[in-house]
Amino acid sequence: GTGARRRIVLPPEVTTRLTTGERSLRVVGFTRHGAQLLFGVDDALALYDPVRDTWQVQPPPGHSVLGASSGEWTVSPDGTRLMRMQVFQARGSPSKAQVLVFDLHTVQWTVLTLGKHWHGEMTWYGNEHVLLTTDWGVSTLGLDGSREVLWPRE
Repeated sequence: GTGARRRIVLPPEVTTRLTTGERSLRVVGFTRHGAQLLFGVDDALALYDPVRDTWQVQPPPGHSVLGASSGEWTVSPDGTRLMRMQVFQARGSPSKAQVLVFDLHTVQWTVLTLGKHWHGEMTWYGNEHVLLTTDWGVSTLGLDGSREVLWPRE
């Protein structure tokens, strides 16, 4: 092809995360109003602007918790937010789950707490809610912290 190649130099905030454990760097998506690439580094997001050759690393709140494991990033229907679940366990404590939502326009995190021993599936329910399916039913969780049970399991 005729495309130009360029070597991208990763910032220290990304390389440090890649050298600990079995972490990986994945292209998660692109920003809507620009040519920025969005990379997922297991416990953070990194925005790369190829025009300016600059990085903006966004670790989620509480990212330094030991024993964290997370699912894949999913994009909201309108393409403005990314979401994934994070389950973590501090030493001597029961596991806890939370939903991490990153807003591409405000460059801010929203953390929604699911509680202890949470197991189930989640997906976007519109652009402002997460649909949670568990053994005990189906409910929605709003980005504003609201909750609604749609179908309780009896």
